[in-house]
Amino acid sequence: MSVQQPQPTDEWTTLSEGAATKISFDTDGDVFIGVYVGEDHIEPPTGEPFDMWQFRTVGDQGELEDGELVNINQYYDLQKSMAKVTPGMICRIERLKEIPTGRKLNPMVTFKFQTKA
Repeated sequence: MSVQQPQPTDEWTTLSEGAATKISFDTDGDVFIGVYVGEDHIEPPTGEPFDMWQFRTVGDQGELEDGELVNINQYYDLQKSMAKVTPGMICRIERLKEIPTGRKLNPMVTFKFQTKA
């Protein structure tokens, strides 16, 4: 039996494309621009399940290629802004600074969040 090579005109529906690249905002001034896709629910074999936001990068951004699928942690400071975002919106997220919480916890990371239709 021979394997038929797919033709460029074949219409395929992608059900999965593998794991998204996880990005983080480690340094003040870090910027990410991407198109919001939705949430990714992750259930690790150990630990509690959690959700991450998924985006597709817009343009090449360092090691990220245009259109690459990425996951972003649901930072507390971004949650209010993300509640207003719908799939397909272009978002620009910039890490501004860390603010001490005063309760001996990790400092809160603050962001500038912008959208573009």
